[in-house]
Amino acid sequence: MKKRMKQVSAVTLAACLFAAGLGTASFAAESVPEYLNMDSLRPLVKDGEEVTLKVVVVREASATSDVNNLWMVKFLEEEMNVNLEIEEVSEENSSERKNLMLAADDMPDLILGIPFTNDDIVKYGVEGGQLLPVSDYFSEELTPNILRTLEENPDAKDALTANDGKQYMLPFIDQKRIGAGDTIGSQRVFIDTTFMEAAGITEAPTTLDGFVDMLRAFKELDPSVMGVDEVYPLVSVSGLETLMFMNSFGWTTSDPYGASWDEETKSVVVPALTEKFADYIKLYHTLYSEGLIHPDYYTIDETTTRGLFAGNQVGVVGDWAPYLSIPTRFDDFIAVPALSSQYCPDGMVTQQRGYQSALAVISADTEYAELILKMFDYFYSEEGSIYCYAGPKAESDDTLGIVKGYVLGDNKDLAYQDVIDGDYSDNYAYQLNGAWLIQKLPCNRDLGYRGALKTLGVDDLPELDLTNPDDNYRYICYEAQKDHLVAGLPDFYGSADDVERYTDLYTSLSTYGANEVAKMIVGERPIEEADQLCGELMDMGGDEYLELIQKLYADYSR
Repeated sequence: MKKRMKQVSAVTLAACLFAAGLGTASFAAESVPEYLNMDSLRPLVKDGEEVTLKVVVVREASATSDVNNLWMVKFLEEEMNVNLEIEEVSEENSSERKNLMLAADDMPDLILGIPFTNDDIVKYGVEGGQLLPVSDYFSEELTPNILRTLEENPDAKDALTANDGKQYMLPFIDQKRIGAGDTIGSQRVFIDTTFMEAAGITEAPTTLDGFVDMLRAFKELDPSVMGVDEVYPLVSVSGLETLMFMNSFGWTTSDPYGASWDEETKSVVVPALTEKFADYIKLYHTLYSEGLIHPDYYTIDETTTRGLFAGNQVGVVGDWAPYLSIPTRFDDFIAVPALSSQYCPDGMVTQQRGYQSALAVISADTEYAELILKMFDYFYSEEGSIYCYAGPKAESDDTLGIVKGYVLGDNKDLAYQDVIDGDYSDNYAYQLNGAWLIQKLPCNRDLGYRGALKTLGVDDLPELDLTNPDDNYRYICYEAQKDHLVAGLPDFYGSADDVERYTDLYTSLSTYGANEVAKMIVGERPIEEADQLCGELMDMGGDEYLELIQKLYADYSR
């Protein structure tokens, strides 16, 4: 389903008119520095030239290897002629380091692995001038692969275009295979089929009422039949069931107080400011009062929750994947289908995005903008995407003697010789500690995955291996959700004043709303007053908040 955030202001319109045709900005060929190799993808810097990029890198917490010894770092230095002066920052300290860099206006050439929100882009890029607008450097000569990628992924381009009509970040394109990327939804709720069998239920419910009835049937089960002391119909990690129930009302978000697409009215709304939100509260009151969700719903911690999962005490599990807590019985689970209701007759599931913001921003003060953009452009080429995703092929010169590289596994899928030989415990450990610099570099992982297989003589993607717990969960999500996917809203860009007012209103409304909803769910406030909450929120500034949301999404259409 197509969707657009047009964001046409006077400045944006002028930029769009100027860039008509190729969709590129005013970057001129004569601007290319002498040191940059423009005759081929490799190397980036001409032989005999010396360039050093200062880079701050944040890797995932489980990374244990020396960043300077990673294959990608050595490849950029030895094959691309780009010297890297790297400062590695821990995940724990990344926010503090980010704030210090920006406050002191002392940024390296490139920051990798630190998230920058749309608010950050407006504050430090559009209005602050500290972040480089990468779209100013787009051209068929310097960035042909970036332009091709953005043309092939218009939703990603639109979502990453700020309110001045420029792009400050580039997309990380996810795989486009069954069970990955935008082929599945964001719902992560699974039914234990052994509970269904014990309750005499042969098919998963497809309606909200049927789902609640199934929970009631689980509640009535004799725990001894399930081999446990007590059963809990529905328990979730981090409230993961919330999105499922919100979806059943036609909303694409799990946040009742944020902006959402409403599939019933085909409009942008704030769920808590709609009349049907009262029925949503009443649903949770029913679940709580009948013991269909855990009695400690608001206080139960993840350790306790996972203990219940592992002890086979939960009929419906809200978790990122069943195997995380139940590794020996993952194939006993099916994904909850899209649940229809009077508000969403066809049922829907919020579609995962097929892209994310790459974790890479460039300082506006860098002397090497063209080099960094050409490096990113390489990452979007087939070879570059392969290397960002899988590293080098086994026995190729590009292994540099640092890693052994990827090979074709027994299941006709990618495997890594380093893992086969026991140098790393699994594929992810190899990628994280051997090959990758960071996971979400600007690149096309779909092109990289398919391209790597192609180098091994495989043109068709392998089927999912249902004996593999990760493949299994992806498959059951795909089967349950594939015909009911509805795109959520893109994140908005707004002026600093709009964002500040949005934050103030959101904070006050969501704090009050969440407290009152909790009271009604657990019986501390009469559930009959659920119909009053929308009016109470409106009196607190909900009308202004809704008007602001509609302004921020005024140019959104689908």
